[in-house]
Amino acid sequence: IMDKKDYSTAIARYHAVLVSAANYRVQCSNLGHAAYEFGHALENLARSPGAGDAASGLSSTSGLHYIVANQYALLSNTIFSQFEDPLRESLETFSTSAIEKEKEHDQKVAALSETIQHTENEYVLGAQRGGRELGQFRQALQELTGQLDRLEQLKHDYVADSLQSEQTMANAVLQQASVTIRALTDICDRVSHKAVTDPQLEALLSHCPDPFQVYETTDSSREIFSVLQPLAMMGTSSGGSLRGSLP
Repeated sequence: IMDKKDYSTAIARYHAVLVSAANYRVQCSNLGHAAYEFGHALENLARSPGAGDAASGLSSTSGLHYIVANQYALLSNTIFSQFEDPLRESLETFSTSAIEKEKEHDQKVAALSETIQHTENEYVLGAQRGGRELGQFRQALQELTGQLDRLEQLKHDYVADSLQSEQTMANAVLQQASVTIRALTDICDRVSHKAVTDPQLEALLSHCPDPFQVYETTDSSREIFSVLQPLAMMGTSSGGSLRGSLP
């Protein structure tokens, strides 16, 4: 169940997502520029007369970073066009609709509350005068009960509609965010594909150690782990041999 405070908090969180998306886009653009500058510097170095045999490898490395630069520029554009811009429009519509619905709800609640107050006053005055029959009192009580039920239903409908609107908005954000995930994974695939299909880069990678140490360098399946001390240590620590410690 969502109340007005929860609704305001939800809108603030969507704004935070929008701000972070804009920052993400800017940083991707900056990273693309940095990758381009790095690739350009490597390319210039490859053209140096003293580069010798390293020239071809430097040139291929430069080309890969040019690809990285282009892909991050593409990711930056994708974040803006497929996530940030649509989210901004959806959030404006969502916020405007929330304000209008809240205003309309408050007006209906105020009007119905005023009607209920009037009915209560009439009921009390009739009871004080004592001139009404029992049937009239029952009718007035039923009318008052019906008005109170309509008030509760009005509040319930507002909460249910608010929750449905927020869920619809969240699903839209998820759908837009999935586009950025698809773009990011495609970019990683393109870069890795280039690295393993270029002969120069493949040769460099074959002689390059794993920078993240992801792959095991030893056969861990042959290692035996135990909380017990080695037998030699157990024997000497007790002041005698293992055989002598047995009965």
